[in-house]
Amino acid sequence: MEKISRKVKKHEKIILDALNTYKREEEDYYLVIDKESRHYQLLLAGWNKKRTYYCRILMHFHLRENGVICIFENHTEIELVDVLMEQGVPKSDILLNFLPQDALQFAGYAVA
Repeated sequence: MEKISRKVKKHEKIILDALNTYKREEEDYYLVIDKESRHYQLLLAGWNKKRTYYCRILMHFHLRENGVICIFENHTEIELVDVLMEQGVPKSDILLNFLPQDALQFAGYAVA
């Protein structure tokens, strides 16, 4: 159990580092972090020409109790899988939740 707890803490740090790396200070980027349920998001929100408010999820991760990182959203040009793997997260600990369930087995990553 301690090994899983260490893995969860390590993966949480990797997720938070990634989100902070891609958060741009000069624009309306916001981090939404729910440590209790382990959901992490990067939002882009603001006013479009001072007339219309917009809010868009750019990245959304969920960290499961077993340390598997689920990627729900990635609306950036950043290859999040590559970023995670460069930080030492194995493919078996990455779940691409934006893919249909029947396609997960062919992706080469974790399966729900």
